[in-house]
Amino acid sequence: RELPEFQQSWARFRNSGGSVRVLVAVALGTSAFSMQDILLEPYGAEILKLTVGQTTALTAFFALGTLAGFGLAARTLGRNADPYRIAGFGAVAGVFAFAAVIFAAP
Repeated sequence: RELPEFQQSWARFRNSGGSVRVLVAVALGTSAFSMQDILLEPYGAEILKLTVGQTTALTAFFALGTLAGFGLAARTLGRNADPYRIAGFGAVAGVFAFAAVIFAAP
């Protein structure tokens, strides 16, 4: 099978409509999860009383969860699942995971 070059794929993506909306959603999601990582280190140290090594491990678990989420999304998208449903599930799972970290202090 013939694979298109990047420029051809990018032009097709831009012309498909809604590409700006998708890129804004990806940028906001990426920013949100990056900010979560910035908050995770001091929160773990100050509130949860974790050591430097433990907060680093917490960040590593966060990264592993992200990779697992990408893998799961790629696998389900490969099986023609609804991308909006997958994104919604990922957002809900992220909210519950973040809440679990916040409520770990009490």
